[in-house]
Amino acid sequence: MNVMRHLVVFTAAGLLTWWMLHFAPAPALAEGEPGSVRPPMRAQLQPSPEPLETAAAEPAAREPEATAPEPVEPAPAEPAPMEAAPSETEPVAEPVAAAELGSRTGSEEAERREAAREAGPQPIEDPRETTDELARNSELLALAEDELGGADVALGFATTLISEPEQQLQIAQAFGEEIVLVPKAALLEGSEALSFRMRPGASPRTEKLQGLPDLQRSRQHRDLFAYDLGRLPDELRALRRNVIRRDEVFLFAALIPASEWAIVIGRRREAVRAAGVLESDVERYVLRYIPQPRGGFDFLVEEIHLAGGERLRHPFSSQY
Repeated sequence: MNVMRHLVVFTAAGLLTWWMLHFAPAPALAEGEPGSVRPPMRAQLQPSPEPLETAAAEPAAREPEATAPEPVEPAPAEPAPMEAAPSETEPVAEPVAAAELGSRTGSEEAERREAAREAGPQPIEDPRETTDELARNSELLALAEDELGGADVALGFATTLISEPEQQLQIAQAFGEEIVLVPKAALLEGSEALSFRMRPGASPRTEKLQGLPDLQRSRQHRDLFAYDLGRLPDELRALRRNVIRRDEVFLFAALIPASEWAIVIGRRREAVRAAGVLESDVERYVLRYIPQPRGGFDFLVEEIHLAGGERLRHPFSSQY
């Protein structure tokens, strides 16, 4: 009996619970405000049926990140007017402009100008003449004759040549110089004193001369007394032993021919141009013999002494 009673109670409780869950109205829904109604859980898991209206209803103060992509959409259409603008407004290029751009329609002159601009400023070419070219220059040879034995002989003696004692015989051989040893006694009229002359060559030989040799065409000389006797070549030391004392000798020198002096004048002119001075302003030149790798010698102007007392030393400019 008790079992039947409990069974009836549980059945009735179950029916009441089932009715309350499925059919009984919820009192809170009837009394609450419409805006506070919370949708069923199954609605929260579904996409919103009106997403655009919800975005439009948001306040205007919202950050612009949600609408930032909108201006990007017309970007593909922007290149079209940019490409069309040059063809409508660009003027027709003239031949010179076309040549500067490498067009075949430009003039040759414009192309040369463009090539010069691309290459940049070029130094003015002023190559030094070789010693052979200077030695054969007719103008320089005429000037050399005047400086060695003519009206401009004073200018010839205003040039100092420097070299090493050991080089004296080599220099004489390279330029065809003559080396002379003349005693003072040979200056006397009718003197029978002996003078000596050496003509350097493959085998230098010394000649004995009666009286005074002809010095008129080779008046400029390189004084061999200016060098240490012990450092001179053997042939020149032997020549020097023909006199007793230096004060007995009028001349012990290497006589310079016009062809060698023409080279001296050419190098002096180059140095004057490089220094930016006038030849008439120069009081003295100092040149040095420079041996060349393939044999022979050239000259380097080491100093220019101006009449005002100023001394200019090599290098006189970056172009020299």
